[in-house]
Amino acid sequence: MWTSLQGDLVTEIDDLLVQHSFNGSLLVSKDNDPIIERHLGVEANSQFIIGSLSKQITAVLVLQAVEKGSLDLHKTLDEYLQPPECSWLDQVTIHQLLTHSSGGISFDAPLSFKPGTKFCYSNFGYNLLGLILEKVSGYSFKELIQELFAFSHQTVAPPSGTILDLRNLFPHLAMGRIENDFKVSLDRDDCDNPSGGLISTAKDLWQWNMKLHQGELLSKESYALFCYPHIHRPHRFDLHLHYGYGMQVSKEQSILEFSHNGVLPGYLSTMLYYPEQKISVIILENRISWSPTWSLEEQKRILFLHDQIRLCVRKHLAQN
Repeated sequence: MWTSLQGDLVTEIDDLLVQHSFNGSLLVSKDNDPIIERHLGVEANSQFIIGSLSKQITAVLVLQAVEKGSLDLHKTLDEYLQPPECSWLDQVTIHQLLTHSSGGISFDAPLSFKPGTKFCYSNFGYNLLGLILEKVSGYSFKELIQELFAFSHQTVAPPSGTILDLRNLFPHLAMGRIENDFKVSLDRDDCDNPSGGLISTAKDLWQWNMKLHQGELLSKESYALFCYPHIHRPHRFDLHLHYGYGMQVSKEQSILEFSHNGVLPGYLSTMLYYPEQKISVIILENRISWSPTWSLEEQKRILFLHDQIRLCVRKHLAQN
């Protein structure tokens, strides 16, 4: 049944890419074989800053450290860090950072809510996980990424600098562009790599999905924690969406879906995985419209094409 639907899926996605003047890389695979691979306005080996797709990579590093015994998900942060003038480290656990339920905003600000009581998306929390990983491993976050992605040199934790600085270091990095008139700084800091600064390619992220979800990176116990719907996340999808560790989890229409987006000035990314069908979807874009706000309406506008591709894939899965 899937084979008979595959041609229609390819046609529909190609039509969407043309209608919305897509600029970037798209890869859809079934099992270990690509169904669709498109590189429009970029090269096949072009790299992109992947934004918050970085979070699930950081989460895997955390779970690998747990497996080695150097981290405990339910110990508080004062076991691992002692920054000055921070009063709440003994109230927040590693698990709460992973699930965006810590309430932490910065080291020098009080918690915004009681840890574990609600979801509040936090780049700070994932950058904090990066610091903890460096502390317990003795390696820089850059070195940890190099080891994790030993199968490719295309996925990296870049240094601080402007996009032009990074282009000098990584000539295959697609130049991020903002289409509208908003003036947004394209400077970035390597302290943000754990939450949203990693550089990768569509092929690398496809291989990542295969390795992660086919049991090459985590034990069965760790993978179960990674995918578990730990906490409800309010979301533009208007569904009962939950958050695992660095990844969204849903079972809308009985279709199990793991998902995440990444958004930053000049770059837009989406990664989806359907474990029951072994279907992977990678979308990396380097030309986007931008907004100084992040309202629900702006999220839907900026991510409209990516969401339409998702709905297209889900429609074909429902028919299969």
